Amino acid sequence: MVENLTRKAQLQDVELERTAKQLKDAIAVAGEESAKCKAAKEVIKSLTAQVRY
Repeated sequence: MVENLTRKAQLQDVELERTAKQLKDAIAVAGEESAKCKAAKEVIKSLTAQVRY
């Protein structure tokens, strides 16, 4: 019984580490995409200003 609980806890630890890494990776990708979006908005803003004047 104790061995089973120990094994289960170890498996949960491994799963938690894997999920934490996935979350970290997703946050990094979201940051990159956010930066691209911000840059694209600035380009659009600049081009719009050029067209108006």
